[in-house]
Amino acid sequence: IIEFEGNKKNNLVSREIDLPGIYKEKNGNDLERKYKLFGKSSHDWDAKMCVSFSNDGLHWSGKHLCPQIEAAGDTNNNVFWSSELNKYIGITRLWSIDPVNTTFNDIPEKDWIWKKPHRIVARTDSFDFLTWSKAENILEGLDWGHQTYAMSVFKYANVYLGFVMIFNPMTDRVHCELAWSKDSLNWQRICPGTDFIGNADEVGGYDWGCLYASSPIIKEDKI
Repeated sequence: IIEFEGNKKNNLVSREIDLPGIYKEKNGNDLERKYKLFGKSSHDWDAKMCVSFSNDGLHWSGKHLCPQIEAAGDTNNNVFWSSELNKYIGITRLWSIDPVNTTFNDIPEKDWIWKKPHRIVARTDSFDFLTWSKAENILEGLDWGHQTYAMSVFKYANVYLGFVMIFNPMTDRVHCELAWSKDSLNWQRICPGTDFIGNADEVGGYDWGCLYASSPIIKEDKI
């Protein structure tokens, strides 16, 4: 359906919205909005967050801008339904100029530009998928060299689990850690600084440089 580099031999469902996450309704009567998309309206730096809808997951409505979220959103955005809160929860990203935990002592002088921005995992919520709350900080790195680049969140065993992608700007690598929360607001990292899903050992391997984990497939007692 979507043309890319001169042909349609691909599995793209949208090029209008940047870095989106898609949620499929399990129940509900609004068939035109069975599939819900949550992302950034374009790849431009100052683009707003937005949503879109589909009845089949392939053909999508136009972009509905959600400027009230006030998030950078340049990350692996994801969205899910919370039955406890009766809300949709969106996980995205903010930038902080002066985060509390940041230390700059180990940053080379030539990389001074990197002393300012710091990536932070953020959360927003909505009752109707159209009007969202302002995104708020829910998780940040231990220091400048271990920034929270993205987090895929899912429910399991009555708690929320998050695959946290930790970015090191000095090595330009990303590894995956694990975090958990009771309410999707207050998060605890499990073994900070320790891989949950490790990168490849061999330099140049497929997942040696960067590893981005998706939400898993859950079947009965296995993930």
